[in-house]
Amino acid sequence: MKKNGFTLIEMMIVVAIIAILASIAIPSYQRYIRQAAAKSAAGDLVSLSLFFEQKLQRRLSYEFTDASGNVVDELTTNTTEATKALVTGWQPSQSNFTYKTSIADDRNSYTLTAVSTKFTCTLKLTSANARTATGADCGFTSW
Repeated sequence: MKKNGFTLIEMMIVVAIIAILASIAIPSYQRYIRQAAAKSAAGDLVSLSLFFEQKLQRRLSYEFTDASGNVVDELTTNTTEATKALVTGWQPSQSNFTYKTSIADDRNSYTLTAVSTKFTCTLKLTSANARTATGADCGFTSW
């Protein structure tokens, strides 16, 4: 007599194979997602630096003004919202990062920083085009 269907052993073997494949695929996918977010944040920093370089071309210093045309005295921002307020028109694509700016007292150099809020990755870009990436989850060390 012929029986149709699967035995319990066959089903357990299939489940074990799927579990092994998932244990390999899921961490790889998560690493890919973190690296993609870091690359996107790096692009955001380059975009932000273009706003700074435009200020240098127009004013011969990294000097920002408010809506009334008054020079902004604050040389450092520590939140993405403060950075967006300083640099009108700039919008980051990555919400998983906090974007910070630091302008030198003489307003002739700057450092832009993106710090991940979800994993360990910090990206920096300076006015001298020095680019660094620190943290195990960035997936790259220079960009």
